Amino acid sequence: MFLHLGFNKIILTKEIEFIGNLVEDDPSKTNKEFLDNYKSKHLVVKVGSIVPKSFILTNKKIMYLSPIDSETLIKRLRKGYFKAKVLRQKSRLR
Repeated sequence: MFLHLGFNKIILTKEIEFIGNLVEDDPSKTNKEFLDNYKSKHLVVKVGSIVPKSFILTNKKIMYLSPIDSETLIKRLRKGYFKAKVLRQKSRLR
């Protein structure tokens, strides 16, 4: 299965380890420190030219910055997962 991150960028769902929300006005600075640390050690891919709303970490040590809200991405992921699960169950019955 695939997940669309925006601007014609898709990734394999089996590569996803974490989907998080980017909050520009995060008072704790924890979010910014984590992102800065990750950027210094791994590849970061910004999807599109719009301000990112979420980040996606993969098992290939790549962080994608997506203009799509994290809740929307998670809903898409769940919807696709359940569809795939139903299809697999139906194919086993044949």
